[in-house]
Amino acid sequence: MVWSKESIRDPKHGSSYIFLRRRIPGSTHLTLMRGRILSLLADMLPPITTEELAALAHSEGLAPIPANLERVAREVGAELARWAFTQWQLRGRGAAKFARSHEMLFVREALEQATHETLAAWHSSRFCTSGVFDMTCGIGADLIALAARGPAFGAELDPERARYAQHNLHVHDLHAAVHLGDCLLVKSDADCAWCDPARRAEGRRLQRIGEYAPDVARAAEQMRSLRLGGIKLSVMLTDAELRELGGRIEFVNFGRECREAIVWLGADGGSGCHAVHVESGSTLATAAPGPVANDPENSIYEAEPAAIRAHALGTLCEAEGVQEWADSNGFLTGPSGKRSPWWTEFRVLAVTRLDRKEILSTLNMLDARVVAVKPRGLDLDPAQWQKQLKASGQRAVELLVTRRGGRPVCALCERIQDL
Repeated sequence: MVWSKESIRDPKHGSSYIFLRRRIPGSTHLTLMRGRILSLLADMLPPITTEELAALAHSEGLAPIPANLERVAREVGAELARWAFTQWQLRGRGAAKFARSHEMLFVREALEQATHETLAAWHSSRFCTSGVFDMTCGIGADLIALAARGPAFGAELDPERARYAQHNLHVHDLHAAVHLGDCLLVKSDADCAWCDPARRAEGRRLQRIGEYAPDVARAAEQMRSLRLGGIKLSVMLTDAELRELGGRIEFVNFGRECREAIVWLGADGGSGCHAVHVESGSTLATAAPGPVANDPENSIYEAEPAAIRAHALGTLCEAEGVQEWADSNGFLTGPSGKRSPWWTEFRVLAVTRLDRKEILSTLNMLDARVVAVKPRGLDLDPAQWQKQLKASGQRAVELLVTRRGGRPVCALCERIQDL
C-alpha cells in the first residue's frame, strides 16, 4: 500500500484540503482527509483543456447547421466540434436554471434533473456551515450553493459529470473536492449530507423509488445518524413511500409549481408533512380537509400545487378564513381581495352547468371569451373544451370546472393579477 500527501487551498474560505492518496491493488479508490472529514477518492480529474475551450470559442454564436459544424471541425476536429455545439445548445437550455449557464458545462440528462440555482440556495440554507457532503453532485448545481456557504465536498459516479462539476465550481469562483465513486462507500465525519438520487435512466423517468440510484433506503439509513440529511425525491411518489423513510416530508413550491419532495432526516430533521413556499418562506402543515362550500362566494382561490400535494388545504382555510369549493381539491372560495402567496385569485362572474350552449350564452351576456379552462376533480380535456367555447367577447375569462354532488359545475371568472 502506497500513501502520498497533497493539498489544495480554498481561497474563498481560507481552508486547506489535505489529500491522503492510498493505492490499493485492484482498486482506484483513494482516501481524502479534510480536517476530520474522510471519504473515498478516485484520481484527480483533469481540468477542461485548452482544445475544448478553443472549440467553444470557435462555435460561439453559430447556428448548429452542417456548414458551421464543418467550419469549426476544420479548426478543432469533428469530435470537439460536435461537443462544442452540443454544449452551446445545453447552455441555452441551462439559462432557465443558472444565471451563468453561458460559462458552465452540462450533460443533457444531468441538466434535466439539475436543481434550479434558487432552489439550490434554499437547500443549502437549511444546513450548518461546518461541512456538508453532497452525495450525488452531478454537474454541481447543489454543490455550488453548498460551497458558497461553507466547506462542502461531493461524490459522483460519472467521470464526465464530476469533471464538469469542478469546472462549474470554478465558474462561480468556488472550490469543493469532487470524488469519483459510490457515495454510499464514503466514510465521512461531516455532520450534514444532501442526496439527489438519479430519477432518470436512458431518457425515461423512473417511477419506483427502488429504481433510484443510489439506493434511497441505504442513504436514509446513513443520514439518520447525522445532524441533518436531506433527500430530494419525486412529488409523484406515494405518501406511504415517503413516510416509510421517516423524518420530515416537505413538498416544495417554486415558480407556481410543486418542484420536489424532500425528506429531512437526522437530529434536526423534524417530523410531519409540510408544504414550503420558497419565494415567501411560508410553510403549511398537513391537516384535515377544510369546510366545504357548494356555491362559490365572490372569489375562487386556486391553491398552489405544493399545498394540495401536502394535504394542507385545511390549514390554509383555517388561516385565511376561506372554504374549499365543492369537490375540487384545490379551489377555495371566500370574500374577494384576500392576499396569500399560496393561491391565485379569480373573481366569480357567473356559475353554470358544464353545458356548451349555456356557457356560450353566458359568455355572450358578459361580452367575454374563454382564454383558459381549468378542471379539478374530473377528467376533462381543457384544450378540446376551449375550442368548443369560441366567442369573440372583449373580456378575458377563465372557466373553472369541478364536481358538486357528483355533477360537473363551472364558474366563469376573471383572474386577479398579483399586486
